[in-house]
Amino acid sequence: METMYSEQYNEYINAPFITNHDMGRVANALASDERNIKFAGGLLLSCGGSPFVYYGEELGMKSKGKKDENKRLALVWSKEDATGICNDPADADKGIEQAFAAADEQLMDENSILNYYKKALHLRNAYPEIARGTLKVYDEYTDGHIAVSERVYGEESIIIIYNTEDAEANVDLQGLLKEGSKVVAAISVDNIEAALTENILTIPAKSIVYVK
Repeated sequence: METMYSEQYNEYINAPFITNHDMGRVANALASDERNIKFAGGLLLSCGGSPFVYYGEELGMKSKGKKDENKRLALVWSKEDATGICNDPADADKGIEQAFAAADEQLMDENSILNYYKKALHLRNAYPEIARGTLKVYDEYTDGHIAVSERVYGEESIIIIYNTEDAEANVDLQGLLKEGSKVVAAISVDNIEAALTENILTIPAKSIVYVK
């Protein structure tokens, strides 16, 4: 879709999102599975353009039922200190329990959903080609649970490799990588590092790896 629209209008800016205030929260659709919630956020934040994160997605917040008010519960900044925290909408159901810790607790947990989002956002700032670059998909390296793409922005480019499987995989990138290419970052739901040895990338389960 990004490629299709950009071909029609050269100043097109992609605006991807997972959910918004009129939709059930993504944690509901993913049954509050922490690894899948993280990976969904990683996929979103590897997209070009200006992705939108609906508040609470970065904490794994869920809603309940189909009521709009339940989709707009107050952000859970803390479960201990309610100072300054907004009230839920007046007609929201009471007692909706969240599966994950509040923001203040998640900030202290290196492997939390919130810190996963922070790492993915940091990468977008560190490598502008992720957000601004032109997308190229390498079909010849894309197979099954593995997808390989590149973002090119001016003189800079970055290769992005995705593993959607629940198991580690080895990807042969022979013919694609430049001499001296290296892994500059890996976003893994289990906080496991990727390794690149002689064009063979060992990519952890449910990971997104950036190579330059």
